[in-house]
Amino acid sequence: MTAIDNANCPAPSEPQPTLTDEKPATVEQIAVVEFEAIDEEIGSFFEKSRWAELSRELGNNLRFAAAFVRLSKPELIDVVRKLLSEDDAAENYFEVMPAFENAAANCRTYADVLTAAHTRLLVAGAAVGLEPDEAKP
Repeated sequence: MTAIDNANCPAPSEPQPTLTDEKPATVEQIAVVEFEAIDEEIGSFFEKSRWAELSRELGNNLRFAAAFVRLSKPELIDVVRKLLSEDDAAENYFEVMPAFENAAANCRTYADVLTAAHTRLLVAGAAVGLEPDEAKP
């Protein structure tokens, strides 16, 4: 397994607007939220050729993680003991730790991107919903 380089994964450059009130936001409050386009770097990060590599690595990390969490502590101890007793496997064991850490960091970044897109769609939809009928196509 190889670690995904999270340093090259851009996060949204601006904090997404949140309301501090405990009451739900109104359509009017949502519609007036302003945002600018996020740097184009994010587009290049998610281009098709790069995404294929990232999704393969993420899939591998998730499959290994799922296998490990299905084991009880004694079972996992046995697996680790066996891995550490084999030279080639021991090297893989020490690659897994940072790979999982980087994959988790990348997933948090992906969640930030998805949350930003979701928020922006809500804002745009609210703005369209408040347009006068003659402004709608």
